Amino acid sequence: MQDKKNAVRLTALLLALCLLFSACTGKKASYPANEVEVSHAGSGVHTSSGKTEMIAEEDFIALLLDTQNLAVSVRDTSCDYTWSTLPDGKNDTAYAFGVTLCTKNGICSLNTQDHSVAFGAASYETNDGALTIRYVLSDNAETAKKTTEEITGDDVYVSFAVEYRLSAQSMRLSIDCDSIICAPDTVLSEISVLPYFGSYTGTDAKDYLFVPDGPGAVLHTNQTDAETDTVSVSVYGSDAYTNQQDTANAILPVFGIGHKNAAMTAVLTEADALATITAHRQSDEEPSRIGADFTLTPTLLSEDGQTVTAGESYRGKIEICYRFLSGSDVNIMELASAVREELIYQGSLSSARYEECSTIPFFLTFTGTDGDKDLTTIQQAIDILSLLKGKRINSISLRYKGLFDGGVGQKDLYRSGIRQKLGGKDALSSLYAYTSSQNYELLLDINIFSSSKAYSSRFSSRSLGGSNAVYSLPNLLAFHENTSDSLSSRIGLTTVKEGKSKSNASLYTAEKSYPMYLMNLAKLPDRFSSFLNGSALDSADGFSVSDAGTCLYSSDNLNRQDASELISEQLRAVPTYGKLTVQGGNLYTVYNADHITDMAFDTVYRESDAYEPVPFAEAVYHGYTTYTGTAIDAADPLYRYRMLQAIEFGAFPAFSWVYDSSDIYCYSGYVLSERMEEITQYYEDAVVMLSDLTDDTIVSHQKITKNSDGDTISGVYCTVYSDGTEIYVNYSGSVVTTPGNIIIGAHNYARVKR
Repeated sequence: MQDKKNAVRLTALLLALCLLFSACTGKKASYPANEVEVSHAGSGVHTSSGKTEMIAEEDFIALLLDTQNLAVSVRDTSCDYTWSTLPDGKNDTAYAFGVTLCTKNGICSLNTQDHSVAFGAASYETNDGALTIRYVLSDNAETAKKTTEEITGDDVYVSFAVEYRLSAQSMRLSIDCDSIICAPDTVLSEISVLPYFGSYTGTDAKDYLFVPDGPGAVLHTNQTDAETDTVSVSVYGSDAYTNQQDTANAILPVFGIGHKNAAMTAVLTEADALATITAHRQSDEEPSRIGADFTLTPTLLSEDGQTVTAGESYRGKIEICYRFLSGSDVNIMELASAVREELIYQGSLSSARYEECSTIPFFLTFTGTDGDKDLTTIQQAIDILSLLKGKRINSISLRYKGLFDGGVGQKDLYRSGIRQKLGGKDALSSLYAYTSSQNYELLLDINIFSSSKAYSSRFSSRSLGGSNAVYSLPNLLAFHENTSDSLSSRIGLTTVKEGKSKSNASLYTAEKSYPMYLMNLAKLPDRFSSFLNGSALDSADGFSVSDAGTCLYSSDNLNRQDASELISEQLRAVPTYGKLTVQGGNLYTVYNADHITDMAFDTVYRESDAYEPVPFAEAVYHGYTTYTGTAIDAADPLYRYRMLQAIEFGAFPAFSWVYDSSDIYCYSGYVLSERMEEITQYYEDAVVMLSDLTDDTIVSHQKITKNSDGDTISGVYCTVYSDGTEIYVNYSGSVVTTPGNIIIGAHNYARVKR
């Protein structure tokens, strides 16, 4: 054990030193914000010409190259379908790659078809089954033909090479960003990678685009919906370094396409933290399509809109694995299975299966203080646990939030202690003695790199604009602040509106989020390692980490990709000292996590018949780790539906309480008496329905649209596991009998093992 601790400390120290030495290399440059106009080649280079050459073949797929327009395609012989980087039909705008350059004259957007292939400035070679295409892009043919020695700062110029290789029913794409060449005083801000790969037209009901919005969403391309005709999600959320504002974020770096009798999923295996995934439903001019853009150089527009400040450029690799599936009806969960296999293969997800258990824990969150008001003292926590024990809840995983100085909006962890008004260290020791005697699990909630108070200049992280970097920590108590209609398709818009009205009429006054200052990540390895060694965990079983699973940011000396890897390495060391729970589920945080809490069940974009949430992320993780949704407040008017949603998504029961409401907080003691029997019954049902499925994977998820009489129904879903178990959930207020004669009560669930 001590050797492991020494190894962790040494690794952390080396990382810290490397980062400190690299601090002097951070560079910033300013560029005009105006857009530089460039010409386009018109028709002829934007579609596949049909003149293809076989490059490589493996198993059931073949790699082909259009020798005229350099469109790469993959032929899946098992279903006789071809995936191409350029459309087959008429198109005047499609391209294989697009770039955004910051130049001395302004911002310039180029693409490989108009500004390289059309100029005859693209070439290719093959070697040992791999295809490499080199592009030289410029705003004119003369510059595109210059040698690198001839390029000046007045030129618009960038060149890069892309390698394609087949492997295990997949095509792997790779770009070495360190080999990208730009004109002097020019930086490559963004590169769009194969945005038209697999694009298609048509309105078949089975066609879809898979978007990693929240749990995941199926964008149906046979329907129209102005709100989701174009959707964009940032992998791992916004970046406080650039003050980026997102509409949605992805916890998994994946996307997919289903068309005709074939499907494809893409897994971003390198530079994933730099990616934004965008999907477009077809229009009159454009096909349905989805792809990824990578921000290689962070930029910030000035307040007056006149200049753009650019930071340090990423020099690592971009890698994407495109995996191909076939069948008459490829289930979306088959894509999840393919993603899981790839994540395990690349080492992002542990291959260790979760063991089947005789009972599942009741996940419970107590909030000590929200920063202004003490809500649950440690002695009150013991009182509630004793009450739950008397209600036959014998397995509890307790997460205690707001226990350190500052409460939920925690002050600097490394200068904080247990809040004395809640009981202090002695009371915490008593709580731990009680939870240990009952075989409960006690986890202390911490923020490892954020604080409600600004760090000193030596420890503070700065934004690209020079101010302190800040992010918003969600207040999970403020349930009624959520304006999403996420449950509308399941329970009806009217019910959702009624629930909101009741929630907003409450006296709950907590802030929606807490502004948190961010630490210079160069300091994290040394500080976090010292914290783990010093804490000794003599009064808890482990930690629940809130900020790392939901927040990722870069800095002047650390790009966002390297930041994700640094945070991942710190969290992987925690199990040496105790249990690890992470909030949110960003992929880089979960490798050694025992639990994931607060996983999204709802999409950020509005749910509709055209845009359907699915438990895709949950299907990737199920069987390999345990997870919950956001802890349910039993005073929420929609709490019963949240319980049903947890069952549908295969999540463990999770509730959040404080000791007393005092007419301010919705969480209150009366809930423990008024609804305790229903909550207890729900937990007992969940034990029966889910305990023996903890080591199984989700293989199917579908909406049941007809009852046994053939009548149209809504609000009924079925989740199927690898052992054949079927879990039905009925959100409607009526008893439903499915075509398979499964009877499901109103607002209830049923389990079937065939």
